[in-house]
This record gives sequence, structure tokens and C-alpha cells, in this order.
Amino acid sequence: MIISNNKKFDPELHAEADEPAKTVTKYYVGRFGYEAEDNPNIYGVDLIVKDVCYIEVERRFMWEGDKFPFASLHIPHRKRKFFNQDMPVLVFTWNHELTKFIRLHEDVIKNSRVIEKSTEAMPKGEHFYEVNINLGRIVDFT
Repeated sequence: MIISNNKKFDPELHAEADEPAKTVTKYYVGRFGYEAEDNPNIYGVDLIVKDVCYIEVERRFMWEGDKFPFASLHIPHRKRKFFNQDMPVLVFTWNHELTKFIRLHEDVIKNSRVIEKSTEAMPKGEHFYEVNINLGRIVDFT
């Protein structure tokens, strides 16, 4: 079992990142005839698409513009609690402008190697799934 330092919850950052990403994800899913709803469990996966899947959303402020600037995407290992639900879990990682996102299936994330890295928010290091960017699908939402 990996014991990791975890970033503390930041309500201001959450409001700036999570709610706009959930809103645009709901709109995107709705274009295909599905309805995504907020999960009533505030500690669970962000969105529920009834009888289809769960969707966890992220907004990356360091990803500006069209091209994802890194070879891999780091998904916090602490999100492992969201995987192995009763329906598949997708992760939508949005760029700063909310015009593009990377869609990943939980299996791709779970099968990726786990690394420890220091970040601005966690200088002591936190564990992340290191997901090759080519294993996700980049979707243009413009």
C-alpha cells in the first residue's frame, strides 16, 4: 500500500476549477443525449451519468491553449478511491480555457505506474498515476 502526502483541500481553488469544469462537462455530455448530474456524495466522483458511467473532472491551469504541454498526465493517486465503482469511471481533464479536454478511462489510469513528485502545493511530494498522454483521447470542445 502506498502512503502518500496529500494536498490539503483548497475551497477557493475548488470553486475556480471544479464547478466550471463540471458545468462544461454536463453541457458536453448533454450534446449526446445524456444527462450528467452532480453526485450527491460530495466526497465521491463528481458527476453521475445515470446507468452509463461516472465522470471525475479536473481543470489544469498550467495547460493553456490547444496542445497539452507534457508527455504524461499526472492523476493524483488519492483518486484511486473513485475507481472500481458499479459503473465505469471516466476522467475529463480540461485545459485552462475549458476548450479542450483529455478523456481517460479508469483502467488506463489504474494500469499506469505510480510516481512520487513534489509540486507547488505539496513540496514534500505526493503520489500520482503517470499516464502517457497518448493513452487518452484529446477532445476539442470549441
